[in-house]
Amino acid sequence: MIGQLAWMKKKGRVLRLVIISVMLTAMLLHTADVYGASPSNQQSGGSAAGGATPLNDIATHWARQAIETAVAKGYVKGYPDGTFKPNKEVSRAEFVKMAADSLHLPVTSGTPDTKWYMPYVSALKAAALLQDSDLGVGWDAKMNRTEMSKLLVRGTDDTVRGKKLTDGEALYKSASVGLIGGIADGTLNEKGTTTRAEAVAVIERFSTVRAGGKLTADKNAVQNAAIIYKGTNLEEAWGTKPVSLPQKVDIDDKAESTLDKLIIVDLDDPKSPLRNKFVQLKRMPDGKIMTRDAYVIAMHFVIKNTKIQNGSWALFADKVGPFVSWGYMDVADYGNQENFPVVPVLSLSKISSASGWLMVVVEKIELKKHPEGKLPRLISYKGKVLDFGQLSSEE
Repeated sequence: MIGQLAWMKKKGRVLRLVIISVMLTAMLLHTADVYGASPSNQQSGGSAAGGATPLNDIATHWARQAIETAVAKGYVKGYPDGTFKPNKEVSRAEFVKMAADSLHLPVTSGTPDTKWYMPYVSALKAAALLQDSDLGVGWDAKMNRTEMSKLLVRGTDDTVRGKKLTDGEALYKSASVGLIGGIADGTLNEKGTTTRAEAVAVIERFSTVRAGGKLTADKNAVQNAAIIYKGTNLEEAWGTKPVSLPQKVDIDDKAESTLDKLIIVDLDDPKSPLRNKFVQLKRMPDGKIMTRDAYVIAMHFVIKNTKIQNGSWALFADKVGPFVSWGYMDVADYGNQENFPVVPVLSLSKISSASGWLMVVVEKIELKKHPEGKLPRLISYKGKVLDFGQLSSEE
């Protein structure tokens, strides 16, 4: 009798452990189901392929083909109500699962107390595609485009696989091969979140590049990424190799001048970098309002007064001017001085540092006459080229 009681108690403990294990597993699967990403539901719902119920909210969606392909491949699924929710934002956890599954990486089953996404995180780290420094805090937080780019670049460029990437490098490399594009205004929205539709579209592009395919890069996205990465889009816009920025400009010994951005803006392209921010570009000295048929070369300077001294100093007023003989003329955005303040006059006895923009505009017809104008220069009003010389590293 005593032996039977001991056996029943033991059996009861085992049964309780089984029940607890089942409950924990169910909770994990439910959590993953909510995100449309759990392994048990990869084949449920989705595209009409294979006899499943068609998704009922993607018929006219721009990413319909990518979504149907992704569902057919099995790395993402629809929801039980037949929807895909293409505009629902994707968490970091969801994206790493999609990426790992699309790559068919070996994923080790977790223990009952393991978060459902951690095996996928581990698989991507083991494949040298993901680093802790890539992401912000919280796996349930939304995945942004910069974080996504780091994973994509490592998976398509063996030269950076397993290496730490800066935000700019990841964005530039991913945009250059067409993995990511710009949003409606041509900008990258680099800190913007990613939707389910965008995630599967990107993963499909990712698969194409990994298979040796070629994608068409978004030129405006590449230029915007170049500015983030290098401080300039001179090479991407004009094919002219720039000097490395930031670059000190040796004008005189009264103040230290550093050029940290050089941006080519095509006034005829509404998606060109900075184009949508200009309000009223007034050319000097004739006062013409520039709206088209021209390029703006926007140069951002940081000025530091190296010592307390008498007098004032102005980059724009008495030291640097446009190369007028090639059609270059001063231009300022009088409608948006908040974002594009001109380089201010420094009181050398009071101001230690300042920053601002020096912008010149060149009409396209003049640039056709003088193609050498794609080597923009800073020159003094006296006509002497400064020691800094060309803003390009080409001879």
